[in-house]
Amino acid sequence: MIELLENEQQLFDELIAVEKTRLYGTLAPSDKLARNARKLYLSLKKRGHGPRFIQSLINNRGVPPSTVQFYKHIHAIEDLLQFIRDPDSVPTNLSGEEFKLSLYSMKLGVYIDYYLVKRESGWSVQCTEYGKPRYTVPTCVPDLQQWLQQDDVSYPNTFWEFLEKIWTAADTGKDRKTIQKAFDALAKWVSKIEKTRPKLFNDAETKTTQPEYK
Repeated sequence: MIELLENEQQLFDELIAVEKTRLYGTLAPSDKLARNARKLYLSLKKRGHGPRFIQSLINNRGVPPSTVQFYKHIHAIEDLLQFIRDPDSVPTNLSGEEFKLSLYSMKLGVYIDYYLVKRESGWSVQCTEYGKPRYTVPTCVPDLQQWLQQDDVSYPNTFWEFLEKIWTAADTGKDRKTIQKAFDALAKWVSKIEKTRPKLFNDAETKTTQPEYK
């Protein structure tokens, strides 16, 4: 169980009443309980304990856990209490977490930052140069693939398989730090390939053809 501060313990004890509410068959906690649940959530998050909720609950509530409305259903408060009692009982699949993939472009002479947000069925990929994010599968094909081709960035054939492996790792319990390290390692590898590719012609005279790497 998470060690609570005095004010957090008071809120926790008051929220225990929600279990009695459940006995009477109502699924809508009082306004006071919902406000207290939000206070407890924010206090824990500020201290770095950040309560986790399963993605299906967040989707069903339609509002983030930082709002009072989120706790206007008994399941949200029950899950908050369960997390405090046993944080490891709540699985994390990092849905909604953003990661950076910084790849070198020989054509532009700079690193380009691509941002990938973990979703339930894949990634949401975004790059400042290309506007709105695109929702795609775990391999990021074809969306990220099209952007890399437009930026003339070389990549190995197995690049997409690695993106899928990273998504699977995030979906099955790996922590955020580990996932970002995986992206950094992948970016370093791809950028090395890009930096060492042969420059056969002047890019201004003819379009470069991407070599295939195995």
